[in-house]
Amino acid sequence: TSPMVKHLWNIKGWIQDLPIAGADTLVDYLMYALNSLCPTGLPSPVMKLARQYDHHVAMTVGDFGHGELDRFSERMQQFQQNHKIQVHECTTSSQAASLSAFRFAAAPAFRTYCVGKGLSGFSVD
Repeated sequence: TSPMVKHLWNIKGWIQDLPIAGADTLVDYLMYALNSLCPTGLPSPVMKLARQYDHHVAMTVGDFGHGELDRFSERMQQFQQNHKIQVHECTTSSQAASLSAFRFAAAPAFRTYCVGKGLSGFSVD
């Protein structure tokens, strides 16, 4: 974790611990309100798919020398024949890094979204 993120996280925790009503969700409301002013962290092809579909699955797939990648690719092609899905393969290291960072930012962002929308949420990772 970068020192800046750690510092900001500590400030968020300090504000949430203030002995005033609503302090525990104040930062989430602010982040929700300001979110649209920030650039997206996702590569544009992935962002396009995110707008097109109401859910996504991010996978990291590797091959350890025993044909795992070939078998995975065959199974994905079979699945695509029977289901309406789109697959985006990250072709650059920066796309892969952006998507990986998004995966780890999504869990706390879900809380912010729920607080901002006034919803109860349940997240499973």
